[in-house]
Amino acid sequence: MDDRDEFLSWVETALYEAELALHNGEAGLRRSLWSRQEPVSDMGAWRNLEIWLTPPGFIKAAAANRATVRRRGAGAIVSFTTADGLTLTGYLNAQHLVERIETALPNTVMGDMPFVTTFASYEQFGTVTFPKRIVETVGGFPYLELTVTSVTPNGAAPVGPRPPIPPAVCTGCARGNVTFKSEKLGDGVWYLDAGDNFASIVVEFKDYILVFECPHGDERSGLVMAEARRLVPNKPIRYLATSHWHFDHLGSARSFAAEGATVLIAQEAMAGVEKYLNTPHMISPDNFARTGRKRVKVEGVQGKRVLSDGTRTVELYVLHLEHAEPTLFAYLPKEKVLVTTDVAVAPRPRAPPPRNPVPDSVQLYTQLVEKKIDVERLAGVHWGVSTWKDLLIMVGKSAN
Repeated sequence: MDDRDEFLSWVETALYEAELALHNGEAGLRRSLWSRQEPVSDMGAWRNLEIWLTPPGFIKAAAANRATVRRRGAGAIVSFTTADGLTLTGYLNAQHLVERIETALPNTVMGDMPFVTTFASYEQFGTVTFPKRIVETVGGFPYLELTVTSVTPNGAAPVGPRPPIPPAVCTGCARGNVTFKSEKLGDGVWYLDAGDNFASIVVEFKDYILVFECPHGDERSGLVMAEARRLVPNKPIRYLATSHWHFDHLGSARSFAAEGATVLIAQEAMAGVEKYLNTPHMISPDNFARTGRKRVKVEGVQGKRVLSDGTRTVELYVLHLEHAEPTLFAYLPKEKVLVTTDVAVAPRPRAPPPRNPVPDSVQLYTQLVEKKIDVERLAGVHWGVSTWKDLLIMVGKSAN
């Protein structure tokens, strides 16, 4: 069994069982699974960084990377650059103990994202002096708070085994190794499925193209834009509609903006999204940074917005779900297709119907009924194309 088969076997057993439990409203198994094993991250330097952002890790990394040292009162400031291109700056007190480490990570949405770790209340744990309190902030937000009660030098980490994630599985999309299956949902409407549980929807208007959703970053967005232009040649992509502010959904916004597109998102999320999409991206410049354009253009949707050229109509609705508040949905009245996002609108493959109605599904169903939106099919950014009958199953209602 090679790495790929081993990884897929793990997905089809342990991960599948955890997802099935979550499907039935029981989150404990999935939470336990990921609490011990870091999920796939799009920030490649993060894992190494977590080691360097400890007092002994920082000192060892400083020694290995020819750090510079300058005095700061009775203490010192130590700086170095890692092989990943990250610059770390540590502040040491008069006792030569690390009190603070500052760096920044490249992020597709937040740009040069500040990462700050502080250490306080140093105590002696046997032969080791170590802080009892560790606090991390990422992008200015609280990320981690630790109270240390014991320290074991060179102890074994209590982390269970997990099969390695082969590059062909976890980075195929980022490297451009993607082939789209473009399913036609109607005249001028396509569902772009790459087989990785993340789809985009392309809609043709008289003079332009609308794309609903694109994940990850420059590499994937380039593929989606190329496929959109193949399907609809000689028309510009005017809009990228993004359902919500989670990074896997917002990660390609700057790429589309680099091509002149305007980002559409729910009005309530607009201020924060616009702020972060326009932060500096200098550590790892993206396509937008390289264009020299000044700002990413973002427009908010308040309640409902209709895009129409007299023939094609798309209705954008702001709906409210627990998963992401608020969330933007797209409805094509001619085709009676609702473009959905992170909400369960159909039973998972090989899974029985949920034992209890799924809360997000109920919230979606209730709002669609209240707004009298006539839906026959649901084109999910995740989990494929399903029917209204599937959604009724998820909310515990009869299709009759």
